[in-house]
Amino acid sequence: MKYLAIMGSFRKNKNTNAALDAFIKGVEKSGDEVEKFYLRDMEIKDCIACGHCSRTGECFIDDDMQTLYKLLDTVDGFIFAAPTYFNSINALAKRVVDRSQRYWGIKYDYGRDKVSISEKRGMYIGVGGAPYHREQFIGSESVIDLFFKAVSANHIGNYVISNTDQVAVSDRPEAVSYTHLRAHETPEH
Repeated sequence: MKYLAIMGSFRKNKNTNAALDAFIKGVEKSGDEVEKFYLRDMEIKDCIACGHCSRTGECFIDDDMQTLYKLLDTVDGFIFAAPTYFNSINALAKRVVDRSQRYWGIKYDYGRDKVSISEKRGMYIGVGGAPYHREQFIGSESVIDLFFKAVSANHIGNYVISNTDQVAVSDRPEAVSYTHLRAHETPEH
């Protein structure tokens, strides 16, 4: 099986990346292939709500999102990891979600009969610096849920880690091992 790993933090070797890497190790241990992308290294422009995707099934913006579209169209599953800012995903990750308007346009305007969107499974990893509180990830989880629906992903779960301003993910063996374990809980494993 082939997975896409999307790292949505600007900071490469910090908490979100550590959690995502633990998950990737679990997927790879199962014998599956993972291709990881750092959004900070990609040129992805904002959606301008032009409606081109609703008329043609394609986004006209020629940037690195075209690479992610191709992968999202063909992978068996993906892992989307992003830090939480003000109870939602950060702007870097949100840009990918907004550009996924292409999938909504295909489904509800252009026509599913013209372009096939393959079913896949998706998991969200959220990281928050603040101590845990009940609604800490509610905004992130709502955005991710709608994103997964747009790209035809069976949302297999969220794994969220709080209080990383005080205790780094790398200093929490239980978080790393649990994230690694979750990779084995995907429907195929």
